[in-house]
Amino acid sequence: MVELEGNNGDAISCIVLMVDSLAKDNESMVLSKLCMKEDCHIFEYMGKEKESNETIGKYEPTSEEALAHLYACNCDANIETIFTKDDGESTACFVSIE
Repeated sequence: MVELEGNNGDAISCIVLMVDSLAKDNESMVLSKLCMKEDCHIFEYMGKEKESNETIGKYEPTSEEALAHLYACNCDANIETIFTKDDGESTACFVSIE
């Protein structure tokens, strides 16, 4: 069991790590889209750190640098994930964090 500290960024980071693990275990490529609210603290954090989607995208998805900005999330976020195998089979997953 994972205990979260009451901020959605902790939950999102855990989900990203689980999605990455599932993709590796199933030998699948994974594409995830995180949808935040406009007033989410993540955007303030990214501005202070001079980060953008492009600069964050250069990191390994589960690296400290890539996960760091997720901890700032304080909104009810949605995560859309698609797992795709080499044979073309795909599975979609939708998670809403409230």
